Amino acid sequence: MSFDVNAFKNAPWVHRTQDVPVPELASFFASDERPVWRVRNLTAPELARANNATSHLRRGAALAEALEADDTRGIIAATRELIGRGAARDPEIPRRLEMLTAASVEPACDLDLALVLCEHHCKTFYALTNAIFELSNQGSDLEKKAPPSGATPG
Repeated sequence: MSFDVNAFKNAPWVHRTQDVPVPELASFFASDERPVWRVRNLTAPELARANNATSHLRRGAALAEALEADDTRGIIAATRELIGRGAARDPEIPRRLEMLTAASVEPACDLDLALVLCEHHCKTFYALTNAIFELSNQGSDLEKKAPPSGATPG
């Protein structure tokens, strides 16, 4: 086998990106802009955080239930806020929320935006996170060099 380990280690890696059309969100873009949401592939640590998001949610929910037994309502409310406002009961949702917040290039996406998108535009939410899955499965890309500009005029 002739795999060039040094070339692989020193390759100019860049995130693989994709512009996902979101025409249903066009009214939230400038009128002269195409409604697209750019996402990128996840790194292994980002994917691990996304995959662990559900277990973190479960731990937080268990903590909230334990605190609730002692009737400490303020702590319960704060804990539920911390774990995503109780919006995500399906184990897939926290994973996708984490993926979207980590891999959104433009627009940048925090948890609040991801939750609103999940709640009000579920098809778009799934389309974006499915694109992130696909990009992550492909891995990073090699940086592409710009083509030569041609001969300099005399």
